[in-house]
Formats: sequence, C-alpha cells, structure tokens
Amino acid sequence: DATTTEVRVKAQFADEHAIEEIRVTNAEDVQLPVAAETDIERKEQRVRRNARDNGEDAGIMIIYKSRDANVISTVDSVAEKLETLRRDNPD
Repeated sequence: DATTTEVRVKAQFADEHAIEEIRVTNAEDVQLPVAAETDIERKEQRVRRNARDNGEDAGIMIIYKSRDANVISTVDSVAEKLETLRRDNPD
C-alpha cells in the first residue's frame, strides 16, 4: 500500500539535486537518501502577493543573503541577474 505525500521545502539549497542527499528513515527503520524513496522535482513558489508598478503588473523578487556572504558581491550578483532577466524578458 503506497502513500503519497507532497512536501514543500523552504530552505537554501544549491539546487534540487542537493536535496537528494538528505537521509530519511523509512517504515522499516532504515536510513536512505531521499532520492531512494521519492521523486524530487523543482517547482516555482506560488505567488502569494500581487505587485503593481505605475499601474502595470509587476513581479516580486525576494533575495536572501547568507550570514557569511559579502554584501557588495551579493548586490553585484543580484544586479547582474536582474540585467539577465531584463534582457531575456523585454516586455
């Protein structure tokens, strides 16, 4: 008898593959990597807020900086990513 459970992770991982190494205990009390027991897929977080800019729909981006990250390099990296988004999404 299989059971399906959806789990949403709100944490900082390099990518979805990093989650595969998390170890869980199964019903037989055996520890296994999550990937051995589940399918892992990356999905975007559901939008829970609406934003408007000059009367137009706008996106919201939440940026987290790690405690040990350099503020200046974080800002530079975010600015670079925003330029890429603008270039790839001209409308």
